[in-house]
Amino acid sequence: MVHDTQIEVQARRTVATWAQQALLEKNQMIERIASGTGLPLGDTDGVIVVQEDQTAMAYFKAKRKDGSIGKSKKPREAVVLSIMEETLRVQFVGNKRRHEIPQNWVVNSAPLPDPKLLSSGCSPERLARGKLAITLLRNEKAIVALVLETLSEAADMLEELGNGVEGYKQHGDTESADKLMKIIRQFLDREMVELDEELAECLPKSLADIPSDPGHKPYLDKPLYSLPEGYVDPKFSSDMMLLDSDSTGEGAAATDASDGSD
Repeated sequence: MVHDTQIEVQARRTVATWAQQALLEKNQMIERIASGTGLPLGDTDGVIVVQEDQTAMAYFKAKRKDGSIGKSKKPREAVVLSIMEETLRVQFVGNKRRHEIPQNWVVNSAPLPDPKLLSSGCSPERLARGKLAITLLRNEKAIVALVLETLSEAADMLEELGNGVEGYKQHGDTESADKLMKIIRQFLDREMVELDEELAECLPKSLADIPSDPGHKPYLDKPLYSLPEGYVDPKFSSDMMLLDSDSTGEGAAATDASDGSD
């Protein structure tokens, strides 16, 4: 396969700009949904911003069957007691146990009362659809961000190698230039993917399919936002909730179940 390094670099940078535009669109959609429902927004890193005395859903320190300690598989309702620079002190509602957890362990928080939303009739069903929509959009953002990072890194690497090839050629070192070109070709050959029917269906069919100004698209009218809220049955979790002292080997663990053992 014959490759033109400059074309390959430009192609990746072009798609990277589409990915950046897609991230912008998803941020705007999340903000639009949040403003219409009062649901919490994350910060620039996607961390849910909470206040003291606010109720939130958060993961807790859990003990695994192998004895290791980590984040629980499912979150529980908790009240925020205090906020530090990178951690939160919370008290879980079900068993009154207090944990200090990373801020990114908070997955949701109860919206603060908004008189305007209450007067406009923001129903529980609308809140449920809003939660689902924001969750799906955040998942899409994470995927697009990974694609953007990969494309940008690949373009930077190819550009650097291409400059190296040109530098060797200018100094008459054709052997080193050929070695670098071989590395470039091997990398690009590995990236080649056969275009099958399923992949072709996912690709843009025209310029109109490429991300553009989100102000001209009725995003919230898509059927996706009408799906019901998801549900996780507590019986499928075998996490053990710990006391803070358990992480240092003291205290006993409590089974994470919904049978009142908390």
